[in-house]
Amino acid sequence: MPFQGKRCGEELYGFGFDDSIDDYKVVCGEMYRDNGDVVTVFSVYTLKTGYWRVIEKQFPYRYARCRLSYSGILVNGALHWLMHRLGSPDRSLVIVSFLLAEEEVREIPFRLSHFAPFHDTMVLGAFREERLFITHHQDTVMTFGS
Repeated sequence: MPFQGKRCGEELYGFGFDDSIDDYKVVCGEMYRDNGDVVTVFSVYTLKTGYWRVIEKQFPYRYARCRLSYSGILVNGALHWLMHRLGSPDRSLVIVSFLLAEEEVREIPFRLSHFAPFHDTMVLGAFREERLFITHHQDTVMTFGS
């Protein structure tokens, strides 16, 4: 990867089908230290071209280490991860989405107040590849989407 920061050794990944180009994509997000800050840099591999392409923008997210898997959750043409938003006073958790067709990163904020005691046991998942959910070891579920 061409990014010049020091790699933190953490990475996340995902795999999905992009209907807009009738092709499969692999997405990799790698965490780097840049002047003391941690940023995530995403890259995309397209099966038909056989090339990796780096998304030029750097994102202020760090994957939450307490999660069970670094694999993205595919729902509605986007890969999703539960991550910390860096730079916020409480390093709040957000759902980070990578839209396969647009190759854009978006953030889905959510209220964490009733999950606060279970912050370290939260896991992101999908129901029938249509809705995201967040759960923890006591099976409390919050769903997103229509």
